[in-house]
Amino acid sequence: MTPDGRTLYVATAGADRVSVIRTDTGTLTHSVPVGGGPTPPWPSPRTADTSTSPT
Repeated sequence: MTPDGRTLYVATAGADRVSVIRTDTGTLTHSVPVGGGPTPPWPSPRTADTSTSPT
């Protein structure tokens, strides 16, 4: 999710895509091919940010 909460990025491993969704409407705005099975980010217990692997 973007810092302003307006955009959500969803890793769709089965489709090898990242979906971009507007949170105010729930509308899919983009579907980005990434190949190789994207991995959802894991929240880091040390910060409010996310990383690509559990810490």
